[in-house]
Amino acid sequence: MKRGIPTRNRQNLKEELMKCLFLFFIVPCAALQVHAQTVTLTLEEALKVALENNITIKKEQNNLLAARSAESAAKYNLGPAINANINAGRVTGNSFNQQEGQVINGTTDYLSGTLNASIVIYNGMSKVNTLKSYQQQFQAQQYLVEYTKQQVMNEVAKSYLLVLRNQEQQKIAQENLKFQNTSLEKIKTEVGLGSKPQVDEFNQISLVRNAELLVLRAGIELKNSKSSLLIILRMNPSVELTLVEPKMDMDGLPSSPGTYETLIEIALGNRKDLKGLEKLEQYGRYEMMISKASFLPQLSAFAGMGSRYNNIHGLNNRAFDQQFFNDNTYMGTGLSLFIPIFNGMSSRASLVRAKMFYENKKTDRENAEFTISSEVIQAHQNYHDAILNYQLSLANMEAAEAAYRLNVESFELGISGLLDFSQANKDYYQAKSDMVGAKYTLLFQDIFLKSTLGTLEP
Repeated sequence: MKRGIPTRNRQNLKEELMKCLFLFFIVPCAALQVHAQTVTLTLEEALKVALENNITIKKEQNNLLAARSAESAAKYNLGPAINANINAGRVTGNSFNQQEGQVINGTTDYLSGTLNASIVIYNGMSKVNTLKSYQQQFQAQQYLVEYTKQQVMNEVAKSYLLVLRNQEQQKIAQENLKFQNTSLEKIKTEVGLGSKPQVDEFNQISLVRNAELLVLRAGIELKNSKSSLLIILRMNPSVELTLVEPKMDMDGLPSSPGTYETLIEIALGNRKDLKGLEKLEQYGRYEMMISKASFLPQLSAFAGMGSRYNNIHGLNNRAFDQQFFNDNTYMGTGLSLFIPIFNGMSSRASLVRAKMFYENKKTDRENAEFTISSEVIQAHQNYHDAILNYQLSLANMEAAEAAYRLNVESFELGISGLLDFSQANKDYYQAKSDMVGAKYTLLFQDIFLKSTLGTLEP
């Protein structure tokens, strides 16, 4: 008699089969998914993605379309207004019949058509000023779109460089950890041979643990900066981002971009936000002129033509062609003069509101000029400080590197102790880290200065 597989063995076999399916199917699919989420970006590509995905830019571009539509409507509003009207219906009871020239009691079917046109001859230049005001508003929105793009580019470039800086900081921390581990192995060997005391090994283990902590912190900062960049780019946060470091010529950066007066003049001539405020100020001025026109009389010309067909039930009616195209046609022209006398002070209230709007925009423009001048002076000073900081950090790193190499040789020869060696190592990697920070700070300040001057371009 054959015995079947025990229940427990069958369960184990099922579990092993599920594990195999997981290893052969689930794990490769997950690996492919992770690989598919890896994205490599250059700075130019990051800027392009940000300009395409940024919500604020999209909203301002939609507002630009609305402003363009309003400008076009104001332009066509200078011409005549033309309207056509067609009516068809039935009247039961008394109605006036044009063919008979009398009132007819009965049921009448009718069809009428009219074509009317009117044009404003004079209304205090209100329509012309309306067109000019919408043109100013449209141009102001154009500048706002460009200014928003510059702000987004500034933000993306800074975040991109921050990720690169954190990558360099992580490499330095990893390099330090590798060196500390190598030194620990050497010290262990020398302690085993009796050439170094046991305390040197314990101190070196402490240095290794500290280096591991620095690597961990550098990795956290790098992840956070990458997450911030992904949010700015509006990309999936789970994407594994790899950035390509652009070619950066530190010697090519200008040591003196110009005097305060020159830079302020450049900024006032290039800043899109200031140009937008200037256009809004002009928009307010034209709105005030439109409000003033409401106190003046308005002269209009009009013309109209039409015809009608009547079908009276029970009578012998003329043909449709005879009535509609000959008998019942009419045409009229004329002039209309509107003179405002009293409207509850609403015109005066509109004028006051328009005047206050204009004065506020004028104040905004003057304040923007002052703010831009202050920003230029601050950006100029920060740029010079960043140059000096980079130069001193570079010199400090070179000196720390020379001292570090001498201490390495002295420590290996047994001339200096672990304390001096550790301090020289700490000073060297700190100086290297400071130099990287100073380098990217200088690049940050270069971008910020161009953004302040309004010259930052993709």
